[in-house]
Amino acid sequence: MVTDLIERKNYRVDGLDPEKILSPQSLEEVSQILGAAKEEGLAVIPWGRGSFMALGNPPRRYDLALSLAQLDQIVEHDAANLTVTVQAGVRLDDLQARLAGANQFLPLDPPQREATIGGILASNASGSWRLGFGTARDLTLGMRMALADGTLIVYGGKVMKNVAGFDLAKLFIGSLGTLGVIGEATLRTFAEPEVRQTLVVSGLSHPEGAAGLAQRFLDLRLEQTALDILSPAEGRYAVLVRLEGATEAVARQVRDLRAVAGGPVEVVGGVAQVDLWRLPLAGESVHARLSLPLVAMGPVLSAVRDLTTAYGISRMLQAHAGSGILHLYIDPGDRI
Repeated sequence: MVTDLIERKNYRVDGLDPEKILSPQSLEEVSQILGAAKEEGLAVIPWGRGSFMALGNPPRRYDLALSLAQLDQIVEHDAANLTVTVQAGVRLDDLQARLAGANQFLPLDPPQREATIGGILASNASGSWRLGFGTARDLTLGMRMALADGTLIVYGGKVMKNVAGFDLAKLFIGSLGTLGVIGEATLRTFAEPEVRQTLVVSGLSHPEGAAGLAQRFLDLRLEQTALDILSPAEGRYAVLVRLEGATEAVARQVRDLRAVAGGPVEVVGGVAQVDLWRLPLAGESVHARLSLPLVAMGPVLSAVRDLTTAYGISRMLQAHAGSGILHLYIDPGDRI
């Protein structure tokens, strides 16, 4: 248990600091803490790495911070059946590194790169891969959870077809810890494709033009696993498409996309393509996430351009053009 004032500030949520910080070593200890907190009427906030604590309503009270940092074990990787079971405190980057050793991956890539699996599930965070693979709700086979009163429940299992009745996992995923604490999850993994390539159309100066090109790519009905519009600065837009699968199939889709692009296209493979999908964020940024109808992407990008230009605001943005999600990053030093 930690009560140090400086340490407590590291767990601040919307201006509130916890009275105590507890760091259980198992889900059973989580259960005991939640049960005792209920008896004493204490308000508890689960905490992974704090990546998503800005989401949701501000807490009215904050007595205990429940750090899940010690629940950091990869319990089982069943490579043959393409599943992995992990505790909530496992970092996504660490899990991906472990899976890569078996030539597999987990298609989750939220912008919060340091996030834990528990935080990703609690917020249902997703990224560019959402277009091809869905969200955490679609990739979760089973979970072990502790309800707010400390009751332990297990849902689902470790195979694809094992669910009958209500899908409690889908209820918990995205609930921001309001229903209880996710302690462990079994997730679907995927074999690394024969080839993975990123097609880049850069040098676009107008947001409506970038959105229109992305929509034309989407209309081709190809097996695109990601389709984004990136803009690191005003007047600079790029459309990125990720293709993965058999070499011949990917080559055919690249040809189809080139024909629609009607201009210079760069195709990047290997590790060089990884950073293409990430904005060069520096320091702290105000991060806004908007969910839009696909047809509204162009007008909203134009509105963002007009507003930020009018007020002299520096910004970066990344739009998941196939999913209707826009991430806007604003320099906090600017006048908003």
